[in-house]
Amino acid sequence: MFALLPELAVLALALAVLLGDLLRKGRARELAWLSVAGLAGAFLLTLRTTYGTLFTETLVADAFGVVLKQLFLAGTAVVILLSMREMERFAWKAEYLSLVLFVCAGMMLMVSANELITLYVALEIVTITLFILTAYRKRDALSVEAGLKLYVQGFASSGILLYGLSLLYGATNTTYLPAIAQALARGSPTATLLLGAVMVLAGFGFKLSIVPFHMWVPDVYQGAPTPITAFLSVGSKAAGFAVAMRVLVLALGSLQGHLIVVLGALAVVTMFLGNLLAISQNNVKRLLAYSTIAHVGYMLLALVMSPKVGAASLLFYLAVYTFANLLAFAVLIALSDAGGGEDISAFSGLVTRSPWLAVAMVAALLSLGGIPPVAGFVGKFYLFANAVREGFLLLALAGVVNTIISMYYYLRIVREMFIVKSAAPAVLPSFALKVAVALCLAAIVFFGLYPAPLLRSVEYAAALLVR
Repeated sequence: MFALLPELAVLALALAVLLGDLLRKGRARELAWLSVAGLAGAFLLTLRTTYGTLFTETLVADAFGVVLKQLFLAGTAVVILLSMREMERFAWKAEYLSLVLFVCAGMMLMVSANELITLYVALEIVTITLFILTAYRKRDALSVEAGLKLYVQGFASSGILLYGLSLLYGATNTTYLPAIAQALARGSPTATLLLGAVMVLAGFGFKLSIVPFHMWVPDVYQGAPTPITAFLSVGSKAAGFAVAMRVLVLALGSLQGHLIVVLGALAVVTMFLGNLLAISQNNVKRLLAYSTIAHVGYMLLALVMSPKVGAASLLFYLAVYTFANLLAFAVLIALSDAGGGEDISAFSGLVTRSPWLAVAMVAALLSLGGIPPVAGFVGKFYLFANAVREGFLLLALAGVVNTIISMYYYLRIVREMFIVKSAAPAVLPSFALKVAVALCLAAIVFFGLYPAPLLRSVEYAAALLVR
């Protein structure tokens, strides 16, 4: 039970926020800071996690899950910091904070799921709550449209995923992931099993925005409130890839030979299409949406590797990608709050209007592009080097080529900030936004210059995952 203390703490915090808002109206800002402090406390609880299984082995507490939970807690805290000005501007109530916290708790349960039904229930907690958050601006037509699109694709993908999971159960007579792996090891795969695996892959394809299941992403990211767009781009992707690692690589590991060509092809197509479509974008939210699709393609490389190497590569990449993407969205929110809008032109002359925000955005873009000395370079180098060691040279080369392509549209923003002049006023971000920018910037610089602690952590987690 102690292994679930972080999840229970987040759930208790969500309920406390609702109760606090009920007792004293108009305290959303104070409750937001309370939520950040509570998430920091839950983060500390993860450091004391005892490993093992819970509730008749439906949940598992392991180092792999702990690293991801720490990432979710840190990312959720940053999203709440990014949301404070938005909450004040639109007079959002504290229920918004509770919904964000419920998403965090759902993602934490997802990465602990050791059984198909538990996994699906946790996934739906996250999916349904994200529908509500995406459409939270009820008077904004784009937000409502984005919520509706996410709702439609979410339930379609959930149906496909559920059908695939039911086929896996029918073929193996168990819903437990380790038992599924044992059942597959005893015999050759049947047509039912292969169909189930393909449908599970398709279900995850929608959730992770893998090409050709990516069509909903740009419109949803553009229409959703920007802090929620940031949350969608990092939290849901990290949770989805963690579950995909447990299901596709561990439970269905014996089928990897059948799926490896499909996964490799999807990785290449996803990274190329995401980067090529990002080139023509002028809206930064849409640009970052296509950038996210490209990064999903990079992370798919981890699923074709051996479990231990793939898990370590995936965890490190997710960590550095999360902080870099949140930092980019934080700067975008600062400009939007200052009345600059969401187009690339909003970044004009940022180096004179707010030099430290310009430096932060450069660091974020360099990290997303995989350029030293920030953490994104280490993440990409570690991922591609492991792909080469595993024998996937062509996939690694495709990743390198796409990294070069991506720098074109990232440098468009850098050019706008440093070369294009602007008479727009100085950008004065809120204190909460400054804290969020400082945290994310510190993370990508620190892990870029000194990646050893994070590398040790992810390699230890991966080693325990597949022993």
